[in-house]
Amino acid sequence: MVLKVTQKVSEADKHSADVTILFSRNGKLYSGANDGKIKIWGTDLKLQKTIDAHPVNVYDLTANEQFLYSCSNDGTLKAWNLISGDFVQTITENTDEEILKLFFTNGRLYAGDVKGNVKVFENQTLISQYETFEEITGLCVKDNIVFTAGTLDVVVTEMKPGNKSQYTTRKTENGRGPLSLVNDLIVFISRDGRSLVSMNATNDFKVAGKFEGHELIINALCGDERTGSILTGGYDKCLKMWDPKSEKCSSSVDIGQIINSIAVIDDEVYVAADDSIVKVAYA
Repeated sequence: MVLKVTQKVSEADKHSADVTILFSRNGKLYSGANDGKIKIWGTDLKLQKTIDAHPVNVYDLTANEQFLYSCSNDGTLKAWNLISGDFVQTITENTDEEILKLFFTNGRLYAGDVKGNVKVFENQTLISQYETFEEITGLCVKDNIVFTAGTLDVVVTEMKPGNKSQYTTRKTENGRGPLSLVNDLIVFISRDGRSLVSMNATNDFKVAGKFEGHELIINALCGDERTGSILTGGYDKCLKMWDPKSEKCSSSVDIGQIINSIAVIDDEVYVAADDSIVKVAYA
């Protein structure tokens, strides 16, 4: 497959500051940016709605079938109606423990903060909390395993049944965020910020592969579970597609702007490039 840029958002509709996060759900694209706004887009990159979500930077977005969740350096975690974009509630607010990363699975919202805590919410209510070693720059959950990344290490935490905050640290591995689940692999960035590392996401959590990534720091990583490929981008302005089995780059395209986030909808890739959003097709 060959990556090819096919479209960009219009100058009139784009964010007024750098886009920090892209998230896809039910055929729609959601973007959050340093202007504090969340924008909802169709797959044609036509703007459907703008939400004045936060007064400052939006750090991350995730969703279930009903709600879109956002966190910001205003210290809040908020819920929005996924379809209409209407405000639902502020779930938590704490400027001393800013939430940086979000992940939703199996009816629970996981929120990783600047102090290395992972808070777990069910029906918008805090039910448990787990501690890691450093601020969380990457967060994924598979079954009862929480994968978190900081600036030095990736931590594998097993959530125990019973007491609501019982847990065991299963492994630490040199690496940093972002990280992403790709089928039975967890993929993250090496400490130098330019290479990729894959680890088994089940059982032994052994490193499965290490492969060279980019000439400059990688900011964005996204797994495409349909194809099993990995997509990366960063300061070198190049979007790359990787085959985790061969550990080789199978395709790349120069976006022309620094890449901050990546999302996939069907056969198309959406890239946050500075304050713009670019659509890239599999040709």
